[in-house]
Amino acid sequence: MKINLSKNDLNRLQNIISQKEINLEVSSLWNSFLDENFDVLNHSAISKLMKDEGFDEKGAVEEAFLKFLSLDSSDPIIEEFQEKNNFGKLHLLNENEFLNESLNNLNLNNITLGQYRLTYNYYQPYELFLDNDVISTSTDFNEISSVGYFKAKVPYLVLMQKSEVWMSITPYEINTMQKYIKEATGRVLTFGLGLGYYAYEVSNKPDVTEVVIIEKDSQVIKLFKENILPYFKHKEKITIIKQDAFLYFERELTEESFDYIFVDIYHTADDALPLYLKFKKDEAKFSYKNVNYWIESSILCLLRRYVITLIEEYFYGYTKKDYLDVVDQQTDILNKLYLLLENEEFNSYNEIISLLKDDGLKDLVTSK
Repeated sequence: MKINLSKNDLNRLQNIISQKEINLEVSSLWNSFLDENFDVLNHSAISKLMKDEGFDEKGAVEEAFLKFLSLDSSDPIIEEFQEKNNFGKLHLLNENEFLNESLNNLNLNNITLGQYRLTYNYYQPYELFLDNDVISTSTDFNEISSVGYFKAKVPYLVLMQKSEVWMSITPYEINTMQKYIKEATGRVLTFGLGLGYYAYEVSNKPDVTEVVIIEKDSQVIKLFKENILPYFKHKEKITIIKQDAFLYFERELTEESFDYIFVDIYHTADDALPLYLKFKKDEAKFSYKNVNYWIESSILCLLRRYVITLIEEYFYGYTKKDYLDVVDQQTDILNKLYLLLENEEFNSYNEIISLLKDDGLKDLVTSK
């Protein structure tokens, strides 16, 4: 990779590098709360802030969140996080709308098969959780997370694998799938069965003729067929193929004809990114131009961080030998991306921006 920029363009590029660091700091703050302290807010603390300090309820929830993290909303750094990344901005969700969502009010409690169990978890009042995809602005690539809460105790369906939540139907899953549900038409192929929410919603569309699901876990398939599929309004549209997603993608996809393809075989952007890179590399071999990936915006935000890191390290003098020692997932991704960018040359800020936009990142990982 070669980068030849004017002094002015270098200063503009530095803003993007600085924003990447802010994104990482904000993400760390969100994660430290949502992973470990998501349930510490409660009605009494919120009511006290409303009574003693005059906050409305939303403001009290946001203030309680910052106070728990020992952060001051008047701190210039926190103000910058709020302005650029919407940090600490929370919103109330309607529990009735969520509870009326399809598949979420079925009587499926404590159904077991092998290491799997269908049951319900509960959101506690004022418990915070991600409820949509991370998005990025198209200027300095500020990353914005969407975090919400309910005022009441709200159940949601989960599939447990031993003691771990393997799959669930939450506001996050529902909201992040709406785009892919709306777009689906004709004969639809989806990789990953989950609890069947996507398949259910898509199969209800009049313009969808068949939903073919690729799932490799026989116990997940059996649980679904016996306990969830009977509730489908259009069971006749559902076909399940027990197969590894990559084997099907690489060996059989060229012989099939689909109008829409949806990939959902991961849980988070972190575990998705290596799979995404592998799928996109294979995708370039086929004539299919419309392969769609769950939480792709979040995946691209993470991918963008890696590419910006490579750009930053270019100016530190890093060379190919610095990326040869692959010891973990992070260094493996950096190695792969370095090789994709190795022969690229950038002579203007606009060329860098084109690379970092969503379409530029997609082109980078599918064109080689």
